[in-house]
Amino acid sequence: MRLYIVMMITVSLMFASCSHQAVRPVQTGALSIDSGSFASEVTGYGGFALVLFYNNQYVQSQDMDKRFEHFAQKYGESAKFCRFHWQIGADERPYALEMLPTVVLYKGGIEIDRIWGIPLEEKDLLKFNDDIDLWLMKNVLGLEGGKYCGKFRYLFVNGYTLNVSNY
Repeated sequence: MRLYIVMMITVSLMFASCSHQAVRPVQTGALSIDSGSFASEVTGYGGFALVLFYNNQYVQSQDMDKRFEHFAQKYGESAKFCRFHWQIGADERPYALEMLPTVVLYKGGIEIDRIWGIPLEEKDLLKFNDDIDLWLMKNVLGLEGGKYCGKFRYLFVNGYTLNVSNY
């Protein structure tokens, strides 16, 4: 009986000490950043970080912003999602921007991939979320093979090509 009481007290103390530990909050949406916070939030981050460079003057940026927020909600526990509102006329060279919107994927502060633009055709836009989903499953979650296989290629009117696959 005495052993049982000692065990119960020990277990109670263990649970009490666990309940007071701080829990890291999960990111529930995309974080707004700028050139001043880019280094600390993105290149200084040890895990996966995605940055959407956009400007709300453009319909394509507005569209991508909505899609990006959807994926920030879906994959917020696996990667940091950041929005960078780009001012037209700013020097794009530090970020190697060629067009807006652009999504850049970083791992441990180093760029590993990017998506330029967004499809213009409605039929291609319908598949675009699936393609981004596949891209995130491959690059962030590391899922390959089986039901996660796919390969897509988009040719844009401006000459850009988006290749997405996980073969």
